[in-house]
Amino acid sequence: MNEKYNVDIFIKEDAIGNFPDFTGEVLKNEDNIIGALRGIDDVLSKLPRGFIDELCSEIDENSLTGVNIYITGKLSSNADDAISSPVGYAYSDNDLKRNCIVLDGEQSMFNIKYNMQHELMHIIDNRISKYSDDFQSWNNFLINDAKYNYSYIGYENDYSNTVVDSDSSEGICFINTYSKTYPNEDRAEIFKLLFYDGDEIPSELSYPIIREKAYYICRVIRENFKSVQSEDKVYWERFK
Repeated sequence: MNEKYNVDIFIKEDAIGNFPDFTGEVLKNEDNIIGALRGIDDVLSKLPRGFIDELCSEIDENSLTGVNIYITGKLSSNADDAISSPVGYAYSDNDLKRNCIVLDGEQSMFNIKYNMQHELMHIIDNRISKYSDDFQSWNNFLINDAKYNYSYIGYENDYSNTVVDSDSSEGICFINTYSKTYPNEDRAEIFKLLFYDGDEIPSELSYPIIREKAYYICRVIRENFKSVQSEDKVYWERFK
């Protein structure tokens, strides 16, 4: 997989690094490791040809020029303002010049796929935001009193303006409570939705604002990556 997708995947003791905000246990269960690798493979196989290379291309001396994926056991937070029970994490290692994704390999293969999709969007988001201002107007999608909490503390109980908040589509801006934490988490949750395995359009896209945000994400990614432009429609654009 490392050569196939041009990523570096670390398992067992090699997967335990000096992660910011989190610590990870060593995952030794072979079945869990194989399941995690299959989940990662499923996600990466849906990317357009050359996408990872372009995502990690060197634009300047501060560019992150690779992707490291760490498959660990249980993850635990060691920061007061971090999510209490993480199952995945993406961060930039500027010393190694690598985009890093850490995944809790004790999760089911299906959950690992979802977490990989979410964390992948963080890497895409970081790259776009580093070299363009295309997401600067993102908050314009918020209407009425909808807002981000800019915190992971207590997010689970804030259902306002989420899909479960009302039977009416008016005022629904977020897929779930986690989408309300930060704008980049909102985009990652929407991107994960666009990676949905089924052929039917996810019900969340029936809400106008969520659908507009999804289309906007697709447009911004297409405008920033020639590997996407080279294809008529990539996997996450199926529902447009």
